[in-house]
Amino acid sequence: MELRCCFIDDMESIIAVDLTDFNLTQIPDLPYYSNLIPNMLDIRLNEEIVPQKDDFVGGTDIVTLFLPPHYACPGGDRWWNIINSTTDPPGNLCSGLKNPCLNNSQICPEPHSYCSPNGPNHTLCLCKGTYHGYKCLRSGQFPTAVFLGSACAVTVLTAALFYWTTRRHVGKHQD
Repeated sequence: MELRCCFIDDMESIIAVDLTDFNLTQIPDLPYYSNLIPNMLDIRLNEEIVPQKDDFVGGTDIVTLFLPPHYACPGGDRWWNIINSTTDPPGNLCSGLKNPCLNNSQICPEPHSYCSPNGPNHTLCLCKGTYHGYKCLRSGQFPTAVFLGSACAVTVLTAALFYWTTRRHVGKHQD
């Protein structure tokens, strides 16, 4: 234990962070701390925290949460093996994070995408192979050359049109 963090023997890998009674108003932005995401996060005694939809996005390594009493386990029973109340300090224990992708093939459209957990109550749909775009429905590479060629041609033609329509009146009003 060092500075409210628990480390593995190498003193570089954080396995737990204790943020109890920090007067937090929101969950820390987990992707920002991606190299520090712990397995256990304790945020009890932070009564000002208001649960948000995007809390815990990116917390892929979290397996145990200790939350204030008013903050329910994100995703409920569908996401956690164990949900209990704690008394000292009071709060909610969410433990044993489940992988929602294992039992539900309806999350991501088949057959060109797959589900990837992205923290408690969050998943990502990633495209397989060369598929990309909305719901991974497009195959192959993005047509970069065609896109850039078309964009350049439209820009040049528009500039020429504006030049021609404004320059033809320049000499007529001089005395």
